[in-house]
Amino acid sequence: MKSVTRILAFMCAALMLLALAACTNPDGGESTSDTIANNDPATTDELYLGYEKDDIPDTLKYDKNDPVSILYWSDAERIEFEVADDADDSDRIVSAIKARNQVTEERLNVTLDWNGHDGDVGERANFTKFVETQANAGTHYDIIAAYSRTAGMLSTRGFLLDINTVEDNHLNFQQNWWPSTLVDTCTIGKSLYFVSGDISTNTLHFMYGIYFNKGLLNDRQMENPQELALSKKWTISKLIEMTSDTYQDLNNNGQKDAGDFFGFGTVNFHCDAFYTGSNLRLVSQDDDKVLIISPDFSSEKTINLVDQLGRWLTTDSCITAGKYQESFVNGDGLFVLNRVYMADAQNSCGLNAVEWSYGIVPVPLYNEDQENYVTVMGNPFTLYAIGNGCSDPSRSTAVLEVLASEAYRRTTPAIFEVNMKLRYAKDNIDAQMFDIIRSTVSYDLGRIYSDDLLFMSEMPSKAAVAGTSWNTALQSKVNGLTIKINKIVSDLEKNANLAR
Repeated sequence: MKSVTRILAFMCAALMLLALAACTNPDGGESTSDTIANNDPATTDELYLGYEKDDIPDTLKYDKNDPVSILYWSDAERIEFEVADDADDSDRIVSAIKARNQVTEERLNVTLDWNGHDGDVGERANFTKFVETQANAGTHYDIIAAYSRTAGMLSTRGFLLDINTVEDNHLNFQQNWWPSTLVDTCTIGKSLYFVSGDISTNTLHFMYGIYFNKGLLNDRQMENPQELALSKKWTISKLIEMTSDTYQDLNNNGQKDAGDFFGFGTVNFHCDAFYTGSNLRLVSQDDDKVLIISPDFSSEKTINLVDQLGRWLTTDSCITAGKYQESFVNGDGLFVLNRVYMADAQNSCGLNAVEWSYGIVPVPLYNEDQENYVTVMGNPFTLYAIGNGCSDPSRSTAVLEVLASEAYRRTTPAIFEVNMKLRYAKDNIDAQMFDIIRSTVSYDLGRIYSDDLLFMSEMPSKAAVAGTSWNTALQSKVNGLTIKINKIVSDLEKNANLAR
């Protein structure tokens, strides 16, 4: 029921934005971005800005003279956190983030005190060391918003509070701004150290999807991938069928390069999406809900998946290195696997500027027996946590809930519009695809704790792109991974009060 509600809500938002776009006056009338950031559209008992309300009471107020300190990674690839008062409001996403922050402060009578520190992929250890230094000096942040893999490092070192221990906890994980799989996949034992979802704009940018060239597929009288996706017939086998035997040496140089025509393009680490999309886990839980290497990792299904992908990805019809996006953007490719941000203006590939029509579909099902699509996250997204030692954890949960709730109705529609050119769309099937992708986001602790797990998420992908048998590649990895994951559990018990 929850997934149906999400899709209906997002379709309503898409239609609202389309209508608003149609009414936009190019000579100075109301703009879509104005509407997204507007606090005053009609509200009913059930809806707020056209979306379901949160259950934070209007009477919940704090002391704005006692700021809520938020430490965030300042080098995130897409804007997410602090927005200056004089920021350019013509940018739809900037305007929406600014409104989210302002309304959160107004609703809870709080002051958000943003503190940035570098924490991207190359700064994980430095960010963690900064938190440690601050804690040793007596500074404990109310909220820590960190690069996903950094959050894993912070938790094992004891710098994150177990959210499930907070009294008067205002987080409601049944709400649509929290992914339906969040609690099950991120809980360790009885402890939960971090959350994400609509609250992180980078989550929405870094979800994986498959873009396709609508015109080329139509010219070739091929099946419509979006119709296949809606009928649950969009599978890996179907993708392979549609992309095989398509290679053309367009530049006649006798070499396979970005100047040629390909059925499919991606790069090796994006292929992680096929593993997760096949409903396979890297890390799972034993009967006590304590972390173990998932049986999926060495299963016959994974062996078959990697072998199937390997036979396909090593053909001429696929490009899996170098400028893999270039042929697709130039109109010389059928499909490309990437993060959804491929279509925004910041992405240097140029997809946002093409004049031909593209569509998006989720990463395909393993086969038609699989019940639901599963979307993997690219690593550069934010996990939100409560700093261990903060003065008022209950207040932190209220701020997180309102930030997420306001993001759901403000930043999410804005990001969809930017990534999918909604104001120019002629139908809303892309909105349905985007919401399927968003609502099926899956968090795997094998990725979040990858620094301590030998980067295991990339292992099946590297084997597939190289055409190596997974059964062979696996043999040297299992024992080492078991030792590593036992150390994670031990560190959480010792440093983070892991509850069983």
